[in-house]
Amino acid sequence: MIGFRVVDSLDAVGEALDRPEAFSGAEFFQTLPWFRNLAATASTPGDRMRVVLAEDSTRGVVACLPLLASTVRRYGLRERRLVALANFYSPLFGPVVHANSRADGLAMANGLAALGAELAAIDRIDMHPLDTAAAFYAQAQTALGAAGFQVDTYHCFGNWFAGVEGVDFDRYLAARPSRLRNTLQRAERRLAREARGQIEIVVEPGARLETALAEYDAVYAASWKRPEPYPEFMPGLCRMAAAHGWLRLGVLRIDGRPAAAQVWLVKDGKASIFKLAYDGAFERLSPGTILTAALMRHVLDVDRVVEIDYLMGDEPYKRDWMAERRERRGLIGFNRRTLAGRLAAVPHFVGRRLRGR
Repeated sequence: MIGFRVVDSLDAVGEALDRPEAFSGAEFFQTLPWFRNLAATASTPGDRMRVVLAEDSTRGVVACLPLLASTVRRYGLRERRLVALANFYSPLFGPVVHANSRADGLAMANGLAALGAELAAIDRIDMHPLDTAAAFYAQAQTALGAAGFQVDTYHCFGNWFAGVEGVDFDRYLAARPSRLRNTLQRAERRLAREARGQIEIVVEPGARLETALAEYDAVYAASWKRPEPYPEFMPGLCRMAAAHGWLRLGVLRIDGRPAAAQVWLVKDGKASIFKLAYDGAFERLSPGTILTAALMRHVLDVDRVVEIDYLMGDEPYKRDWMAERRERRGLIGFNRRTLAGRLAAVPHFVGRRLRGR
């Protein structure tokens, strides 16, 4: 039998969900190590952790749903919010469930009721981005509706991916648009003709990883991207992923200088392309395209993954590398029983109606 309770720290979850056997088959972004690093390195002051635990009567903690509680002022009222432990780093959110557990999306959605009076006092609840095909997506809507919330869903972003089971790199590349193949061939020839290129893919902890992290930082600082608001997040993520064998940190050096760096995550046959950057000084040599192809070759021919996922966004270049698209959506609920909840619902639903959605 599964019961529920709520704790105020991921440390209270215990060790059962931190063991390798617990991760088998789970999405990278629905593992306890992912949430631990996110909470430790990218937290927002004022947020309070509220973690719903599912406990088996014989096996202990078998699942958890990490949430954050906060209070803001709107319309002269205090609006109490409960949100997913997620931010702009998060391509996916959902419960952490032990691979051998009977807990599932239905159980964890119903587990929201364990918040009891706290949930009844929440004015707004928001969880995103969610997998619309997962049981939790539909069941959480039902559970919140039963708890007195007016529930809606909303678009987060497009997610481009490719099923590649049994496909090697040469076959994969042959199926890509001719413009991409031609761009890659020209870039590789130009680099070989004009400079000395070296690619390294780091997968393990140690001195090589620390050097690659420093090179990643140098490339990122020289790229078009804004500085990281949480500078400890990426090093923490890479070290954690390397410790579990999930990291593929690629660096392209041109004449000994780091020109491009990418962080990919490989877990249970799925490669997730998490961060990309290149130094603008090398733009004419297309270092990003060359490094992406090298990592594609690695995950297809060495890791033999069955899916490659570009995670967040509809940038046009992703359509050249990927073949399929799905949508990640958010779930929002407004408490009908509180004044602040009813007031918060008005602009959301009026805006939706005006947009014709």
